Amino acid sequence: MKKRFTLSIILLIMTVFTGCKDEDQEPHKKKSKPSKNFSAKIDGVLFEEDAVYSKNVGNNTYYEIFAFNTNHNGKDVSFSISFFGDTLGKYIFWDPNSAKCDAYYGEDATIDTGTFVAVSGSIKVTKIDSVNKTVSGIFNFLANDFQGHSRNITEGTFRDVPVM
Repeated sequence: MKKRFTLSIILLIMTVFTGCKDEDQEPHKKKSKPSKNFSAKIDGVLFEEDAVYSKNVGNNTYYEIFAFNTNHNGKDVSFSISFFGDTLGKYIFWDPNSAKCDAYYGEDATIDTGTFVAVSGSIKVTKIDSVNKTVSGIFNFLANDFQGHSRNITEGTFRDVPVM
């Protein structure tokens, strides 16, 4: 009887220790916050910034978000997304009934080439945190340059971008 009891205790202890999973053994199941504050797909190719910041001008009435990557597939790439307003919600490009907003995408941009201007799409501002001075949202747009080329910007996000 004593042997059975001892064996039962040993089995119980083994079950408890082998049944508990160490999170380090399953890193693919860990949830982690994205390391970048700004990302989007440019014609289906993921872009993540090297640096991002936002300006607030006019007493919380105009926000402009800048994101850069100096080596995105061998090119200098930049974004500038702006909206007039201090409320959460959707801002539509080129819609006279929507608050003013713009978006620009630059790709090895010079004065004459590589600057793409949003011709359709939207920004949805999901958070303006005046205490921590950050802004968050999502966006997508179709942009054209002056030579007739276009870029489709999809799945765009900006998360807790610092507002200066």
